[in-house]
Amino acid sequence: MNRVKRLLIGLFFWGISMALGGCGRMYTKEDMERYAEERLEEKYGEEFEVCDFGNINGSVFEVYAYPKNNPDIIFEASYNVKVEGVNENEYDYYIEELIAAQYKKIAEESMEGLGYEYYIDIDLGRQDRDVPLTNTSITIAEYSEITEKRFAIPLCEIYMTYDVLNEGDEYIYNYLCNIRNNMICYVSVYVVETTDFQKIIEDYATKSKTQGEVSRLLTYKYSNIGNGERKGYFNFAWPDTWETSYEDFEEIMKEVREDAKL
Repeated sequence: MNRVKRLLIGLFFWGISMALGGCGRMYTKEDMERYAEERLEEKYGEEFEVCDFGNINGSVFEVYAYPKNNPDIIFEASYNVKVEGVNENEYDYYIEELIAAQYKKIAEESMEGLGYEYYIDIDLGRQDRDVPLTNTSITIAEYSEITEKRFAIPLCEIYMTYDVLNEGDEYIYNYLCNIRNNMICYVSVYVVETTDFQKIIEDYATKSKTQGEVSRLLTYKYSNIGNGERKGYFNFAWPDTWETSYEDFEEIMKEVREDAKL
């Protein structure tokens, strides 16, 4: 057998061995789904289902999952599928999303009566803990008591369509003040086109936060981050710092209404 043939045969069998086991094992999304769901069930004592994926880097991966008994609670989690037990790549934000849901209920009650489409997302800071939280009955008060101050105040992001601009500034301002007055939170607002609003809703259907195309859309089309101009995004309240007065709100809305004509 000549040298070239021996080399080719050697490479062939090396490739098979790498594909079948050892450091070269290829993990499928099904492997990752099963691993994440099992780890979550072990931790919280209930069944979960993976509904989407985030970043995947070899055996390290991110998923979005929800408890089967409450599909509205979508949260992010990360694991290393080839490592048994807890590892440095493992985390999940299930408890944070449970607390966020309690805040969201308050915010939605504050917006009750608004005659236009809107969506509210509550985001809590991601705090690393020496002892993971596993109490799924935890309340806002209990969570705040054991959480560093900078992670205890939620960001309330409100998405509304251009249709709300049919109303006067006072109408919109009063609803935003309801949220600010009923809970301590940061408040940010996006006023967007109806077609973009639908993209946002679709993204949140399988994720706990906007990602990829939708995240870029919000950044570059509506916020003042992408090109230095406001096009539908503004901060409304920042606890212990400032709150938007009605006079300031009127100035903000002048620009939002101008941009909505584009």
